[in-house]
Amino acid sequence: MANVQNGIAQYPKGFTSGVTVRGLPILNSYSGNVWYVDSNGAQIGDGKFNRPFAAIDTAINHASAGDIIVVKAGHTETLVAAGAITLDVAGLSVVGEGTGNNRPKLTFTPLAVGTAPVSWTAANVSFENIVCIAGLDAMTTPFAISGANAHLDIEWQDGSNAIEAATVVQTTTAADNIKINLRYVGFTDGNACVSPIKLNGATGARINVDFYGLASTAIVEFADTLSTDVLVTGYAYNSTDTTGALLVVDTVGSSLWYASIYAGAAGALYKGGSAAAMAGDPSISAVTDALYGANGVASFPAAAAAGNAVSIAEVLRYVSDNVINGTGTALDTNTSLYGVLAGATGIPTFPASALPANNVSIAEVLRETYDQADKAATNAAATLVNNTTIFTIAGGPIEILSLVARCVTTNDATASTLQWNADPTDGIAVTFSAASASLGDVAAGGMVVLQGTTLATAPLVSASGVNIAQQVTNGIVVGAGVIKTVVGTGSTTGTWMHHLRYRPLSRGVTVTGSA
Repeated sequence: MANVQNGIAQYPKGFTSGVTVRGLPILNSYSGNVWYVDSNGAQIGDGKFNRPFAAIDTAINHASAGDIIVVKAGHTETLVAAGAITLDVAGLSVVGEGTGNNRPKLTFTPLAVGTAPVSWTAANVSFENIVCIAGLDAMTTPFAISGANAHLDIEWQDGSNAIEAATVVQTTTAADNIKINLRYVGFTDGNACVSPIKLNGATGARINVDFYGLASTAIVEFADTLSTDVLVTGYAYNSTDTTGALLVVDTVGSSLWYASIYAGAAGALYKGGSAAAMAGDPSISAVTDALYGANGVASFPAAAAAGNAVSIAEVLRYVSDNVINGTGTALDTNTSLYGVLAGATGIPTFPASALPANNVSIAEVLRETYDQADKAATNAAATLVNNTTIFTIAGGPIEILSLVARCVTTNDATASTLQWNADPTDGIAVTFSAASASLGDVAAGGMVVLQGTTLATAPLVSASGVNIAQQVTNGIVVGAGVIKTVVGTGSTTGTWMHHLRYRPLSRGVTVTGSA
């Protein structure tokens, strides 16, 4: 592309690939004159670089097909009347200089909301790099385009959250093959824009939007007459739309279009077209949903063990199926697998015992194994008093494996003796040992150990705390009921504690020591 300034007129044949004027690329190939517009320049000018026109429409009135109108940076205009700018010269390019706040600014304050300050009737016209500002609320046609092959590239700014355009651009059926690049800077509260871009029977439109604000109907709307071959792309933060439903709306129905827009308020890329609802892009929304979104995984895959070409989702399902499958029981609140297996929380409600069988849990079998295993019971330390209950047996008989009385605090010289008596719930009381030797002066740590060879065998007394415990071979079996002490020669002064080792002979048997 060639770089020219005011001497562009010396190229009478123009530039077939376009031209750059003072750093601005011009889309149309140059074949005519360049006109300048600057409200800060001479009020009476002839459109030359140093004597610019004061208004864009003045330059248009002097222009011919293929001319370029350069709107200088800092130019401002207020558009009131209908057709304040009438783009009726075919092949015309209107280009604003500058960037950011230096770009030319047009303020739209028409006498009525339906007035079109910019009337666009000619074909092959471009209007670029100009900031447009709403000065009247609810305008419906700031830009009315009925020219084919139009190219519009502007930034629209709402005047406030109470002054906005209902629609910025409206087209007619004659506006075929148009290109629109609209940056809409609005407010996320207050009055809502209706639809920034409204296509009424466009064919071949290519639209890119960058929208921030509040739109009640759509960012791009097809209305009145169906449109065909329309592509819409871009970004839209519509504060009232978190589902993508207000991105592109086909009000007239049956329009042929495709759109791919990232919805900022919804946080997802949406795609769709040809009367189909806009839907989240699987390449993005499915990933976010799968990781943390409210919708989750749309179709969770079947389980598969970890391996090559196996997805994480399949492995997660595999792990899940091996932890909880179907209606399997979930962990209780504040529990974990570690807590159940080894942690302090343990199993909140341990199940009753059950024999190994189908559909019987390991915990039930463990409880059964425990219930049938050898056990121990102990009573509280107390003086030995005749006919005192030291153990209570419930649920069935037991086999006594060991029974030991251990001195906790030293006895005096009283020659007390000790033997034991079983008093079953069903049956009669029976003393199942002979009397021990004297317990006089037995110090703490001394023991009396049952020698259960016969029911009349005396227990062994050891003052040293070391004794021989004979495992009962034939077994002393006592039924459910109580085991009591038989104490000769009064109560002891020292305290004693009893230790019982037993084997339950029925399921569910329990033995408790007296407190």
